[in-house]
Amino acid sequence: VFAGGKRIRAGKIGNTMIDMARENREQTDATQRILLAESYFGLRLAQEVVRVRQDTYNSLQQHYKNALKLEAAGMIDKAGRLFAQVNMDEAQRSLEASQKEAAVLQNALRTLLNMEDTCTIQPISPLFINTALPAQEEFLQAMRTENYTVNQLQLQSHIAKQQLRIDQSGYLPDIAVFGKQTLYAHGIQSNLVPRTMIGVGFTWNLFDGLAREKRIRQSKIAQQTLAIGQEKAKDDLSVGIDKLYTQMQKSQDNVRALNSTIELSEELVRIRKKSFTEGMATSTEVIDAENMLATVRVARLAAYYEYDVALMNLLALCGIPERFDKMRIEN
Repeated sequence: VFAGGKRIRAGKIGNTMIDMARENREQTDATQRILLAESYFGLRLAQEVVRVRQDTYNSLQQHYKNALKLEAAGMIDKAGRLFAQVNMDEAQRSLEASQKEAAVLQNALRTLLNMEDTCTIQPISPLFINTALPAQEEFLQAMRTENYTVNQLQLQSHIAKQQLRIDQSGYLPDIAVFGKQTLYAHGIQSNLVPRTMIGVGFTWNLFDGLAREKRIRQSKIAQQTLAIGQEKAKDDLSVGIDKLYTQMQKSQDNVRALNSTIELSEELVRIRKKSFTEGMATSTEVIDAENMLATVRVARLAAYYEYDVALMNLLALCGIPERFDKMRIEN
């Protein structure tokens, strides 16, 4: 029966390797969550853009019909009516392009989910944005304890520490305890041969050509390198968190600004449409107002999408991607 310390420490290293495999699996899962969020909300964005393009086309189609009536009444010339028609056709082309983009993203999400081509995915969860964000320090603290790379380096440091102890144990003897018990001995008197024996043996390598010193030195260097790598990883991750957090704040600011712009643009469209039917505004003014409204609506959708993807990346970077659904519900 071996009673030394090397085998015990080797068992601890084995358990640490299991923990590292678990961290690798969770990191892979987080990567898949990021891809899923990008594809899912990308499809949702494309579908919302289709709705915007459809609204714009419908509005410009109605404007073209009004232009035809005004041309017949002599209130606008042929150039004004042609301008309305050209922009209506352009709106139709934009609508068709956005529909094709949505179809491409539909196929991409089906491929990611390993679904049949005949299946149609209809996203239920909308694009969202949180009105308030947790403090950046909360994400930094989560990263220090939950990030996969940091944890893997920590586990590697633990392995290096155990390896150093194994190498240092080379200076100590290997001790073995053994025992023997005779349960039955036919024809042999018990006073001649003992029924039970217990013994202890050890070996002690006093000199191995400085191999032990070399292994210890290498283990110490590995331990120091891992400690430096862990600190550098935390610094790099902090920069990444700051970048993503700033991006989310920027998206929030953009949405707030665009909400006001959309309200003003909708009012401008209403006024210019009314003025056009009364002969007080040109076709160009109406179309410019419609295109401006469509542009800011798409810009707001893009800000929502950028926020959602940045949030997913931020949570994955911190090692807590499962919190995404909770923050989505709390928006």
